[in-house]
Amino acid sequence: MLRLPLLLLVLSSLARAETLTAYTALDRGEAAAYFEAFTRDTGVQVRWVRLSSGETLARVRAEKERPQASLWFGGPSLDLSVAAADGLLEPYTPKTLDTFRPGQRDAQWRWVGFSVGVLAFASNPEVLARKKADLPHAWSDLLQPPYANEVSMAYAYTSGTAYTVLATVAQLFGEEKAVAYFAALDKNVHHYTRSGAACVTQVGLAEVGTCIAFAHDILNKGKAKGYPVELSFPAEGTGYEVASMAVIAGAPQRELAQRFVDWAVSQPVQATLQRYHRLPVRDDVPRPSSLPADLKLIDFDTEKAIARRRPLIDAWREATGQ
Repeated sequence: MLRLPLLLLVLSSLARAETLTAYTALDRGEAAAYFEAFTRDTGVQVRWVRLSSGETLARVRAEKERPQASLWFGGPSLDLSVAAADGLLEPYTPKTLDTFRPGQRDAQWRWVGFSVGVLAFASNPEVLARKKADLPHAWSDLLQPPYANEVSMAYAYTSGTAYTVLATVAQLFGEEKAVAYFAALDKNVHHYTRSGAACVTQVGLAEVGTCIAFAHDILNKGKAKGYPVELSFPAEGTGYEVASMAVIAGAPQRELAQRFVDWAVSQPVQATLQRYHRLPVRDDVPRPSSLPADLKLIDFDTEKAIARRRPLIDAWREATGQ
């Protein structure tokens, strides 16, 4: 009589063991697509929570003694590097990819890249035409008089996107010139947002003429939604984020988290990044056709961006009064 309840208990335990818990900073729709694909391919269910990257870092830090999730998926490498330095992540080398480009994995394998997102300009041609302004093709274009009151971007202290913009301009032109640049840009900014992607919808609704965001957000939240939003890139070069993933230290489902990392950098999965306008971390899959082949990326120094984060944000706030 006890055999059936015992069998049910064993099966219930096995079912729980095949559920991966995860935090993600990706857009909800995109995150759901990846997690559902992982379940189809492996049979492993994923129970996940969508948080901003900063919120994820805070939660993982707060749960250090008793982790509630096993996987951190889709956060910018800048934040995962902070978590790694705090001992919050476990080293893991994916079985499906052991060679990454410089800057696309942690030196000790505590995080690895999943995709690369590049900074770009999102513009509403109709709004700019009324101001007799062309699509921006240089960082300096945004400082010109026709863009007065037509620019939007996020606060550098609330948005990973905006801090990447700040760090990019600082690494391109030097910190002193970067601070002067943002002080001048502030005169043309209509308003700031808390989220880096929020300005794309505002451009589409003609609330502002142009904004700075990641290309995948511009294409996914602009053109894909039917908004009249055009994409352009700064000729001087643009920065990028490495959307990364990691096994959380003390993960309750360590092996399932490792399995997800293996899956996410596999060739078939990396090939699907085209539909989301993200650059792959693998060299043996094609880049998205929505991004120009001659896209000029700067040699973005992640470690420097991490080390200079607080001083740069403080200088930005003083320069802009935000």
